Amino acid sequence: MPIPKSLRIAVLRAYADCCGGADFEPESDRHSMRNLNFRSGVLLSRDDAALLMAEACPEGYNDFDTEVIRKLPAEARVEIAREHSVCLYVFGASLKACHAMGADECDSAGAGQVRLWWD
Repeated sequence: MPIPKSLRIAVLRAYADCCGGADFEPESDRHSMRNLNFRSGVLLSRDDAALLMAEACPEGYNDFDTEVIRKLPAEARVEIAREHSVCLYVFGASLKACHAMGADECDSAGAGQVRLWWD
């Protein structure tokens, strides 16, 4: 299933200061566009989340590398968020599996979800 255009735009805006700027010019506008308290509200497959985050953060973000998302089980679903830094909410993966992803914070967020956050 293709990534909805509205979701792509929302994620790229949330991470506007991180993306290559292809959609946002001039660079000064990127900082005013970013959303440091963002939660997409949409569950994506592991692979779609990795693709979208690769577009949003093509050079990674501190210790976060988009390929780490592919370490999740294939059946996992991912909600992209931003809590000042990169944040993902993962459904369908154990807390133990998520700990292996190298996030600075990895905790249960209730209702079968795990919150991952990288500084």
